[in-house]
Amino acid sequence: ADMGYPRAMMSYGKLIEDENMELAMKYLQQSADMGYVYAMCKYSYYLENGIGVEQDYQKAFDYCQRAAGYEEPGALCTLVYYYENGIGCEVDYQKAFELYQASSQHGNLRGMANLGYCYEVGIGVEANPQKAISYFRRGASHQDGKCMQALAMCFRNGDGVEVDLDKMIYWLNNGVKINDGCCMYQLGLCYENGNGVEVDMEKAVSLMRMASKQHKEAKRWLKAHHYYQNFFKRIFGGKV
Repeated sequence: ADMGYPRAMMSYGKLIEDENMELAMKYLQQSADMGYVYAMCKYSYYLENGIGVEQDYQKAFDYCQRAAGYEEPGALCTLVYYYENGIGCEVDYQKAFELYQASSQHGNLRGMANLGYCYEVGIGVEANPQKAISYFRRGASHQDGKCMQALAMCFRNGDGVEVDLDKMIYWLNNGVKINDGCCMYQLGLCYENGNGVEVDMEKAVSLMRMASKQHKEAKRWLKAHHYYQNFFKRIFGGKV
């Protein structure tokens, strides 16, 4: 790191964060200022959230924008987040859409999922459910859980496709296989309500327990489920 290698600077900074955060941030910033794209992304995140440095949205945006200039897919998606929420810049949905396009063209799965969402609801572009489906399919074919869940919801609601609950369950099951918490949660709801499958509360509870490690709504569902289980046991006794 002391020889001026930007990657070594960032790595060394990470190693000493717990013992000397001020020095760690010095190395990280130097690495970012030397044009190391991953250091730019990390330093931008730290500036945004005030980790080890004073929170500064404008600087966070500037470093992220520089990283995106190297067409780093993760930086492109993060810059979209800034444009969508007006962090260090004016809200600009058109720019956000264009950046998602660029990220998707580089094969970034997050970019594909979010570009599909833009087409689904009309963010920065005219709504086009068929194009949304095409991006969701691309992401799902690369084992992206967010795209699998989005496809499942399209088949449930008939957005850009005919309603097909069998295909909804198919994609949710695929998401569960790759340990996607959102797919687990949605499939759990299906088993609770008999949506596309037979009602099976044991499977619903099992899926919600798995999902609760990643999904806040699954945690709330489990708490409510346990509350009502105990409530009815007190009234009626025995197993509910």
